Amino acid sequence: MKNSEQEFSLQQLEMAIDAARMCGAGCFSVQDVLAKLPGAKKDAVLENRILRMLDADEALFRDGEDVFCGKAEFFTGKTFLITPDSFEISQGILVPGHRTAAFVSPEVFPSEVEMTDGESQNIFEMKDFSADLDMIYNYYLLLGSEQLMDYLTADHPDNAGLISGNGGQKATICVYDMADFYKAHDFQPGDALICTVKDWQNGKISIQYLAAADRKNGTDWDDAFTAALEDVIQNFEHYFDIPEQLAWGFFYGRNALFGKPEKMLSCDEFIRKTDRIEITYQEDHTVLTSCSDDFDTDSGFDHDDHCSCGDEHHHHHHNDIPEEVRISRGETEDFAKLLRELGLFLTPVEVDSYILDSCSFRAPDYDDFFRRCFGGTDLNFADDAQEAVFHNMVEERWETFTANYDRESDTVKAELRGSILEILDEKIAFLNSVENPESLAATEMRRLAEISIYLDEVLRLLNSPKHELKEDEAEEMAEKVADLADTQTAVIEKLQN
Repeated sequence: MKNSEQEFSLQQLEMAIDAARMCGAGCFSVQDVLAKLPGAKKDAVLENRILRMLDADEALFRDGEDVFCGKAEFFTGKTFLITPDSFEISQGILVPGHRTAAFVSPEVFPSEVEMTDGESQNIFEMKDFSADLDMIYNYYLLLGSEQLMDYLTADHPDNAGLISGNGGQKATICVYDMADFYKAHDFQPGDALICTVKDWQNGKISIQYLAAADRKNGTDWDDAFTAALEDVIQNFEHYFDIPEQLAWGFFYGRNALFGKPEKMLSCDEFIRKTDRIEITYQEDHTVLTSCSDDFDTDSGFDHDDHCSCGDEHHHHHHNDIPEEVRISRGETEDFAKLLRELGLFLTPVEVDSYILDSCSFRAPDYDDFFRRCFGGTDLNFADDAQEAVFHNMVEERWETFTANYDRESDTVKAELRGSILEILDEKIAFLNSVENPESLAATEMRRLAEISIYLDEVLRLLNSPKHELKEDEAEEMAEKVADLADTQTAVIEKLQN
């Protein structure tokens, strides 16, 4: 018998796959494909060839050994939620960002997804919207932070000159104009959009209104989605980007995740709420990873995973340090790593916030700031070279911020920043009082870390001279910060017991 590799052309195999896929309404096996090949006999070489073709097809899910399912067939007709936040509601917009990425073909660019009002069948118009990078970062989080600049540049020609890491720059993005829809439904934070996938391949989605009062999220849905994602992470490790991980999560979770929109969370809500899945940077891209119980508390909080979100990476030249002194056994390049190596529970954005907080007083004093920020304790440097670099980095930041401080525009921000730093003071004082942070309960420690990550995002916004904080925005943030202060106090009390 001739080798099966030569018996069937690529075109014949593709036609057999399409036929098997159509017969099975999207779900089919390698055997189904063989059955569509005229005269094909059972042959390991041929089966392997088909298996390789199917496995390489990104439009298919693989279910078990040799069963495959088309993503288009799987997602079409399925529903998921989007929860516009208070900023979007107040502006009458919806930022495409990562919102639909898991539910339509990756070939469809986020702002090219077509959204239709399920009642009126009107397609929502798109319009240009300008905002600080810091402001829009969160809407793109689940596309992977390393992709953000590429998305923004592709989304609008005005973004071509943006510099990664400078959060105060203005970016222009295409957004859905939702003003009439929000008004008609008296849309409030907590309300949701029920999104039905009409066409996976071409990115078409229909939406309906879901009032917060009708939502009944227990923990069943979150648990089912978390378990599904944990399986995806275990099976594929860091191979997929986040949207692909989420898509596979919905495929693994199947019926437990679909059919009851009132019980679902949006991906935004899920990521904020979960303490079992986190966003980390692995190899060369951002992925979802599973939080095992051995949460790394000895280095404080692993903000490194989150620091691609626009922390101004100051390039220090350490001008006043002789070259020969700079050769240190310890970390001297990356300020964030240096802080951790010294056992300080601080991130660069938090250090900058303490500096700005000092500036808001009439006579900023460097020694007062240094004592408050780094405590009266002796810092445990690897050697003199590291100590010199550290002081130089801190002084450079102090000089930059004090020289450019604008008291008038900082008035509203200063109050909010001050209240966040009080929360930070409480956390640091607690962690410094603990003999052995590794022994603390992982779940509570993770909750503390999550609070810090959120507050760091707010601080980053407040520290950006280009971001103008409106009164109502400040009030809303102040409320959220007050809630987090209460949560943190409760978590710390629990840890102390």
